[in-house]
Amino acid sequence: MDFAQYLNSLDERVKWETQQLQGGLVNVTMRATPLSHEAVSSSTPPKVDLNGYKSMVMKYAPPYIASIGEEAPFSQFRQGCLQPLLSKLALFNTYYVLIMEDLGVLPTLDNAILQNKIQHNAHFGSQEVATALGRGLGVLHALQVDQDTKDALRNLNSDDVVFELAVKGVEDKLASLGVGDSAVLGNRVATAFEDSKQLIDEQEGHRPAKVPVVLSMGDLWPASVLVDGENHRLGLIDWEFAHLSLPLSDIAQFSAYLNLYSLAYTSIDWLSGFILTFMNSYISHSRQLEAAWLSPTLSHSLLRHAVILHGREMVNIAMERDWGTDSPSRSELVNAGCRYLRLAGDSEGELQVDELSKDAIFGPAPILKPPVYMHQVSILSLLEPAIPQMSSRRRDESRSRSPERLPKGVQEITEKDFFLKNDEFRLWLKEEKDKYFTELSGEKARSYFRKFVKSWNKGRLSSKYYNGIGAVQDTAAASTSYRWAF
Repeated sequence: MDFAQYLNSLDERVKWETQQLQGGLVNVTMRATPLSHEAVSSSTPPKVDLNGYKSMVMKYAPPYIASIGEEAPFSQFRQGCLQPLLSKLALFNTYYVLIMEDLGVLPTLDNAILQNKIQHNAHFGSQEVATALGRGLGVLHALQVDQDTKDALRNLNSDDVVFELAVKGVEDKLASLGVGDSAVLGNRVATAFEDSKQLIDEQEGHRPAKVPVVLSMGDLWPASVLVDGENHRLGLIDWEFAHLSLPLSDIAQFSAYLNLYSLAYTSIDWLSGFILTFMNSYISHSRQLEAAWLSPTLSHSLLRHAVILHGREMVNIAMERDWGTDSPSRSELVNAGCRYLRLAGDSEGELQVDELSKDAIFGPAPILKPPVYMHQVSILSLLEPAIPQMSSRRRDESRSRSPERLPKGVQEITEKDFFLKNDEFRLWLKEEKDKYFTELSGEKARSYFRKFVKSWNKGRLSSKYYNGIGAVQDTAAASTSYRWAF
């Protein structure tokens, strides 16, 4: 396709030069810049006024997956179905060619993580990026989707592509590595995929829905996130697979990459803190927005689908990437994904919630909290003022009055509860030690957590820690010393 000629057909007054961008898998992506900033006169009114644009990015959707070719057909509807979504995002869509704002030459989050570029940015470092991304996705997934948008986003062909590329071959991949229960796990992945399609079809087909659905990017991974450190903003790109999905689908897919990176690249010592901050930011903002998917009666069903998707993506990514000689073997990384597939069990009743509650990814999820706690958080987080920080004297008085036993109904904890009690731990760090969790090394954080465990088990903490601090206070401010300007 001649992109410059296409643009000229829209507005004859402006001449363009184009350059193909790297990284496009599904579509052909181009950057267009005007040959001259002075528009020439034309007797033909422009179909689209392109005068004044210094640069644009264009995406063309051929009737196949661009990086594979005609042997991998893919409906061009993937561009047309974005019309209602892109209008919300103030982008312009023209049938099979999408014209959008050019954010400039920005690193992706994938590159920023692997090249260790964001940790040392004083104003928009890893914790700020994690917080902003969690907040943005929380807003996206809390959007109310009207029926017209649901109808427009119904892209059945994308389901076929996902099945062929990410579901169908899981059993064979596992078998090739000698995984003994490859048939069971492969069937579990395929069944969960079909079940989720059926649940979503009920929403799209105007039938009473058994579960809430959310607006999802559908192919969210770190390379989908552009990091604009200078302007303190993020950009989400590549919406071709945008659709209605079960809650936590985007999170499960995105965090599969983070999970593997934390296993494969142990030198990136801040990544575990990034994951935790991202998850807690997403959950806390979802609560504040009272996202419909937070219904406790649906919790374990939704969690199981997310756990299977997470494990499936870990298996696929582990098989596809070159991890280098200093990383764990491909087999070890695949088995890390298999662990999630096994924890999911064959039904909601077999889901191993106790194990997941200790997990870095799913441990902070609100669906693992008691239902009463969730109801309190979703309402009180919007109404209650933050609890003032106690002075050192008041802290000492509080400690001296504390009983040497646990409150009734409260269980002792161990060092294995690091993720399960992370909300309480972060607030304790800030109020009792004047430390921010995200500014500690992993070893130092574990050292402080051992002290927290001792105080917890001796009943020396304020009652709010035992009652669930999320019910009265959002602990986002306890995560980092950075203060946002808005």
